[in-house]
Amino acid sequence: MKKTAVIGGGAAGMMAALTASETSEVTIFEKLDRVGRKLAQTGNGRCNISNTAAEAAHYYNNAFVSGIFSRFDVEKTKEFFHSIGLFLKEEYGGRLFPYSDQAGSVVDALRFAVKNRGIELCLSEPVLKIEKNKEVFIVETAKGKRKFDYVIVCCGGAAAEKLGGTMDGYVILKSFGHKITKLRAALAPIKTESAYSKALKGVKIEAKLGLYTKKGCLRESFGDILFTEYGLSGPAVMDVSRYVLGSGSEEIRIDLFPMLAEEEVFSMLKRMQKLRETAGELFCGVLNNRLAMTIVKYAGFMPSAAADSLSEKDLKILAASAKNFVFEVKGSMGLAAAQVTRGGAELSGFDPMTLESKNVRGLFAAGEVLDVDGECGGFNLQWAWSSGYVAGKLGG
Repeated sequence: MKKTAVIGGGAAGMMAALTASETSEVTIFEKLDRVGRKLAQTGNGRCNISNTAAEAAHYYNNAFVSGIFSRFDVEKTKEFFHSIGLFLKEEYGGRLFPYSDQAGSVVDALRFAVKNRGIELCLSEPVLKIEKNKEVFIVETAKGKRKFDYVIVCCGGAAAEKLGGTMDGYVILKSFGHKITKLRAALAPIKTESAYSKALKGVKIEAKLGLYTKKGCLRESFGDILFTEYGLSGPAVMDVSRYVLGSGSEEIRIDLFPMLAEEEVFSMLKRMQKLRETAGELFCGVLNNRLAMTIVKYAGFMPSAAADSLSEKDLKILAASAKNFVFEVKGSMGLAAAQVTRGGAELSGFDPMTLESKNVRGLFAAGEVLDVDGECGGFNLQWAWSSGYVAGKLGG
């Protein structure tokens, strides 16, 4: 039986290994002391394993993604995890989570499956070099050199170095003539220039936001927003972060009442004016108290001012401020804080239906090491499962 080396024991790596084990002997080389370390931290420890809406339109380089998803989609992903004893549940926005609500359950199910398939697991064994000698790959680690018929590069990306983010995959693929696009952060918190971020530190809301430049809106998103000491975080923020260039002319605009027109917010404030004593209390009952006070200050009013002292013009300013709470963008928090890498191995170098290298026969790649990234909400893990499966078919 032919032999396959899988470089990396993350989500894509374990999926690739399990798939390849159907037709070959498989060895996983993992530089860390355990598999799935980054996977165990995803979704705030719950692991947003996929999304029922995971279609190509939700990804950068979506035309390439479409071919891969035609071979292994969300339904097949659900069937796969059910087959290895992991049960899933669907939540808001089509997000899929393990029934246990623990990312560790996902890692354990994959780890047990790897063991049951007889896959060799080489932990704490980073790959130093890979060469091809005629039809055989020579994989070198500190423990020596071994021969393989196939190699699947699933090292992940450069994001989240503390959880295993690495440049290793790019180095390996470059050694075989593949080009690597510029690497930047995707799904990362955003740094902002605003005193209001610090004032609201720890407050989490559900709202609509947009990333704007002088040319207009680059991207809109809806969902949870977390105010932090440095700026903004949360799924809605991370969704727009891949488009942040840190040019100095970008801003985040938050709509605190996305379901209401500005005129409706004004009407609400007029009613509240009769029920509240101070300006700082006008949003009390509809917004977080700290956020309510902050919006009043942002609009240019003293929270201690008598509510009935505000004119209709003042209330309209308050309504407009609540619908357009602006933060100047300084940049993203970078690859170290990102969940996913933007950029990677150029897709033109790989077969769009098998993920085999066009440069070297028998060499495959999957997951984050490729120039594919998706929206927040389970989309990037679905890419890991789908691409891992396709690469693991070894061209079949």
